[in-house]
Formats: sequence, C-alpha cells, structure tokens
Amino acid sequence: MSLSTSPLIVVFLPQEWSDYVRRPHWTAIARCSDVLAIEPPAGLLTLFRHPRRLLHYICHSRKPRLSASGVLLWRPLSLASIGLAFRAPWLARFDRWWIKRQLGSVVKSIAKPNQPIVTFVVKIQQYYLRDIVDADLHCYEVTDEYLVSTSDAQMDSSNPRTILMSHRERPILIEAELVIVSSGPLLQSRSKHNKNTHYLPNCVEYEHFSQEYPDWRKIAFDLANLPQPRLGYAGGFNDLMDLDLLIRLAETHPETSLVIVGEERGSLQFRWDDRYQKLKSMANVFFLGHKPYDKLPAYLRGFDVCLLPFLCNEWIRNSSPNKIYQYLATGKPVVSTDFPEARRTEPEVMVATDHAQFISMVDTALRSGGEEAIRKRRELAQANSTSARAEAIMKIIRQSLLSSQDMTTGSD
Repeated sequence: MSLSTSPLIVVFLPQEWSDYVRRPHWTAIARCSDVLAIEPPAGLLTLFRHPRRLLHYICHSRKPRLSASGVLLWRPLSLASIGLAFRAPWLARFDRWWIKRQLGSVVKSIAKPNQPIVTFVVKIQQYYLRDIVDADLHCYEVTDEYLVSTSDAQMDSSNPRTILMSHRERPILIEAELVIVSSGPLLQSRSKHNKNTHYLPNCVEYEHFSQEYPDWRKIAFDLANLPQPRLGYAGGFNDLMDLDLLIRLAETHPETSLVIVGEERGSLQFRWDDRYQKLKSMANVFFLGHKPYDKLPAYLRGFDVCLLPFLCNEWIRNSSPNKIYQYLATGKPVVSTDFPEARRTEPEVMVATDHAQFISMVDTALRSGGEEAIRKRRELAQANSTSARAEAIMKIIRQSLLSSQDMTTGSD
C-alpha cells in the first residue's frame, strides 16, 4: 500500500446510481480518487421483483462502466436481492461467497499497483458485504436511523425490528476502521461502539442549486402558472410528513399556493388517511409529482418560502435531509419543524417548536427579504457543498489509512 497514491474506493450502493442522490458527495470524491460503485445485485430469485437489473447485467457484459460523473459502476449477479438475503441468512452466506468471487476479479482488474483499497457499506442490510473485499480500510457510512421505521415515534429496544437491525449492525460498527455519520444524534449512538466515528452532515451540489447557475433563469412552467406566494416542499411525500401542519397552513393561508414537488410514496395507511385525502382536495394545494434531479432548481427558484414540514419522530430526529442545503443554496427563506440538524442551521433556517409558531414563521418569511439574508443562506450552503464534503471525507480516509499503517508497522 502506498499512501502517496489516491485510494480505490469501493462503495456498496443501496439503490441504482441514477437514483442515489441522498449523499451526492460521491461524484465529488470521484474527481480526486477512483470510485467503484457497486449497484444492487441482479438476483435470480428476485427476478420478478427487479427484472431490469438482470437485463442490465446481461447488456453490460458484467464489466464495470464509466458514468458521466466519473464513477465506475458495476453490478454483481446473485441469488437474491440484498433485502431478501438480509432476511435469509443462508442466502446471505451463499451470496457473500458468490459476490466475493466476482468482485475480487473486478477490483484486481482496475486497481493500480500498491493502490490503497477502501470499502464503504452504507446500509445495515449490507452487513454480509462489510469485509468482502481484501481492503486496507473498511468503512461504514450511516445516513439514517435504520434501527427504527419511519413511523416510530421513538426508539423501542424491545421492538423485534430494532433487535434484528441492532444485531446485524453491531459487527459492521465493531469491525469498521472508520465510521461516518450524517447527524449529531447518530454520532452519539454510533461512537459508543466505534471511537473512529466522524460527523459529516449531508451536502448539496451547490453549483446545481445556486442562483448563479444558468438554468436558474427560468421557473418550471407548471409552477410558474400557480398563484403567488408559493410555499413549497421538494422531496418524497411519505409517512414523515406532518399532515395536520400542512392542512392548517393551507387553511390559514388560502391566498397562497402550497406546492408539493416529489413522488407520493407513503404507506397504504398513510395514503388512506383522511387527512391525506383532505390535503389533496384543497383548492390551494398542488401536487406536481416527481421531477428529475436536474430539473429541481427550476422548481425551487419558484418557491417564495421553502418548507421542511416533518413529523418530530425518531427517524427525523436522526436525519440530515440534504434538501436543507438545497433550499439554502437558492437563497430562499426556509421554515422547518424542530429536529437537531435543522437546529444546527439556525438562524438561516427558521425552526418552529409547534404548528402555531411554524405558521407565524412562514408569515415572517413571506415579509422578509434583503441581500444580506440571501448571502448568509448561500454561504452556509456553500460551506456544505459536495466539494467541501469530499475534501473532508478524503482527509479522514487518509488519516485513517495512516493510522492503520502505523498500527500494522507497530505490530510487526
């Protein structure tokens, strides 16, 4: 291993690369280091659930391909998807052996002589892949509190899901040489099991969302036709939304357009909720549906106030939504419900402790303005850009590789 050479970083993705916008720093990391992103496997036993994965595997001849962003992409063949293997340990053991044989050949074919190799797993379901590569540094990136579901009000250590997830996560935490978390609460919980745990919140492709970007000259046509002022939320619309708050906001401000940009992907229980149906039927509430990532700036530009209307449950308390910094990059005022990562961005993000204060803050935001406030919001977003985050991660990786090398030399 030569520390003068940038490492080959192997990251196991939780979803397709084209859909993975949760942690956008990987594109920035690929500009300063080699990145091999492992897409979810094409599972023979899960063919009917994910038929496109097998077709994709066949079409690309099982070889890594270079994405437009400079990240190498590769997909293994397995018996099952990662989710099914997680629930069936015997499948996990077989798939570990099978994927290891395939991945070993791929890594060998692209790694440079004496190049350090670093691996990242990013989800508990990948527990059986944590040390599948003979790497110089094994890492774990924790982006959400996967010990709970999105509907859990708080952590319950007796919950069967929590027990299983804790059991699966424990070896990842203990065996990893480096753990990176995206929120303060995750730092508190994971650092108890791994001392080399670092907090790096989510980030934003600043140039993509900044007002200086050329594509910001126009507002999306389906948004431009809606009456102003526009109160907007951009992101998945699911069980994490505070429906009571949104209904009250729309009722209190009938003169505004309450705009939801994003896929409606809540549970059946959420979609059948009377409050959900009421919200969708309100005259000043507009659901515009999912929009491609490259089109999002044209929608955010048309918001007068950007909203983070989340329930204050266990999932959100541990969350670091990257839309915080996407919003701030626009320079628009942001109003949020109360959770730790929102509090860290005050006063640039206005954080409300209850519904009444949230609505009052929206009123304030609609009246606020000024170049100084816009400048401060954008500065905070730029400080949390993908390039800044990539630089911080690479620094931590180099330090961890050096410490690992020193420990190895000392043991000799």
